[in-house]
Amino acid sequence: MTIHRPFRRAWLSLLGLPALLLLTSVPAAAAAGAQPPPAPTAVAAATNCSPLPLDRKDFPDRPKIDNKFLPYVPGTQFHLDGSVVLADGKPHPHRIETTVTDLTKVIDGVRTMVIFDVDIQDKKIIESELFFVAQDSDGTVWTFGEYPEEYSPGKPVVAPRTWISGVDGARAGIAMLAQPRAGTPTFLQGLAPKVQFKDCATVFKTGQHTCVPLKCYNDVLVTDEFAPFDPEAFLRALFED
Repeated sequence: MTIHRPFRRAWLSLLGLPALLLLTSVPAAAAAGAQPPPAPTAVAAATNCSPLPLDRKDFPDRPKIDNKFLPYVPGTQFHLDGSVVLADGKPHPHRIETTVTDLTKVIDGVRTMVIFDVDIQDKKIIESELFFVAQDSDGTVWTFGEYPEEYSPGKPVVAPRTWISGVDGARAGIAMLAQPRAGTPTFLQGLAPKVQFKDCATVFKTGQHTCVPLKCYNDVLVTDEFAPFDPEAFLRALFED
């Protein structure tokens, strides 16, 4: 994918959902004027995670996501603006537009909510993505799949990192715990062996205070996200982008 999903979640949380702050948001935090968080420690401390049992009976017939740290209300749209420095050494304006649709899709026996992302760089769409989420009866938000399309001038549209829970060994993962607490075991965010996709997360800190240009926020959650299949690429993206 053009932009790793952890970064996109981080940008969404910083500007659209200010109660949540992710350690993988170093580039976004700098762009927003916030102080960059410390380097992630869970990458070294926890290098793996395993799928949790998926009980389809725990999910409602119609998805509703009102998790405190990751609410998705149909009709809501987030515009996250910043810049990225590419190989030319110059900053390029970048926008991530996230739309919470009123569409649903049954995936792996669970009716999920459809979220639509568009990445715009230098006023051109470079990637769009559908991803599918649902919240269980405990308030935990799960991700059931991602369908990204990458765009490049003069080349056909490609979707090399598509995964859907229940297909080719892919497993749904947790996007946000119902009650995040430091010390909670590292959890799987999604697994798709066929496309070498695996994301893990660890709750790093809770109850934090942080400020961005708009205002300051209390009760901030800090999580550390990493990719065991490609940890070196994760760290390069974290510290070089």
